[in-house]
Amino acid sequence: MAEEIGDDKNKQSKYNSGLLQIGRLDNIWINCKEYSVKEDYVGWIFELEAGWRELNQDAEKKSKKYAEGIQTYDKLINISFGMKKTNLGNEFIIKNKTLLRKYLTQKENFLRGIEAEAGKGGSYKDDTGEEFD
Repeated sequence: MAEEIGDDKNKQSKYNSGLLQIGRLDNIWINCKEYSVKEDYVGWIFELEAGWRELNQDAEKKSKKYAEGIQTYDKLINISFGMKKTNLGNEFIIKNKTLLRKYLTQKENFLRGIEAEAGKGGSYKDDTGEEFD
């Protein structure tokens, strides 16, 4: 019997995209830390968006609550900063630095939780096969 299109039960990718995604996520978390230390909030926001792009398919497979959670954090973050038109273009303005840091940290932790639930971070097995965090 000929193999049907979409019948990928016996197919295996030549490259493990999951491992590549873990590497990309690791770089995102490193960049987030650097942006937070430098107080580069715009960079931190964009890096968290990259994290969501990496994780959103895994999140959608698990539950719609993740997309709703991201939307909630985005609304809270948008309350804490805005944009102002200047002669040179648009400029980001921080309205409440304390709240912005808090919401960015919460969003990052939320994304890291999605990563862990997707099995791409913080979940390990020992020699006995037992899983632990």
